[in-house]
Order: sequence, then C-alpha cells, then structure tokens
Amino acid sequence: MTIAEVAARIKPQRLVITLGIDYGVYYYRNDQDSLAFYYEKLLDAILEKSPSTTLILQSVFPVGRESAAITNEMVDKANETIAAVAERRGLVFVDANRILKDSDGFLAKEYCYSADGIHLSAAAYGAIFENLKNYEQEITRKT
Repeated sequence: MTIAEVAARIKPQRLVITLGIDYGVYYYRNDQDSLAFYYEKLLDAILEKSPSTTLILQSVFPVGRESAAITNEMVDKANETIAAVAERRGLVFVDANRILKDSDGFLAKEYCYSADGIHLSAAAYGAIFENLKNYEQEITRKT
C-alpha cells in the first residue's frame, strides 16, 4: 500500500512525514527542484485521500562518519528543500536533524545502530519522539 492508501484507510488526525535518506537525499542530491516537486506530489496524494489530516514535515536524519555514499551536506540540502515546502504550504517543519548530530555534525554514535552510519538505534527514536513533543503547540495551532 502507498502512504496515501494507508491515510485513506486510517484517516489520521496528524501524520508525520519523514523521508529516508535513499529517496529523500541520494536520488535528488543534484536536483532539489525535483525533490520539491515529488515531495509536494506525495503530500497532495495523501491529502486527496485524507483531506482532514494535518501533515507534519520532519527533517531527514543525519548520517554517521561511516556513510559511504550519502553526506550530511546532501541531507542538509534536502532538509532546506523540505523546510521550504513546509513554509509554502503553511505546515510545521520539525527539525530532528539537529538533535541527532554530534559536535562534528555527524549522526551521534549513540544514535547509530549499524556500521554503515545510516540506521538508527532505539535511543535515536526516543530522542526523535521527545523532539517531536517540543513542537506540540505549533502543531496544535496549525490543526
């Protein structure tokens, strides 16, 4: 099922959209206009199936030093694009990227589950959830 089909079935009050690094970063690393186009197409498809759902756009997560093909510069560019889409549409943009980075700008070791530097640990998901709660007032205002 596509995410739009799931939204049609469940009709969630709120839905947090978080792209993975493959789709959200690597494929469009040199073409931010296409990323914005397809991201907005995804949002439109979801809202067509579930128009009362409030969409919350969350940043793509950072990668660790070990990441071979994807850099945090790519991640940051994608996040700038997603933040711009959120602003254009009047949606909340949740920046989880900043809380997951270490002092050198990489995915912090305690948040990395795998040797490739891209898979998150349970601690990372806990931090992401806690960060999301920090946006509760802003999200509620947009609902």
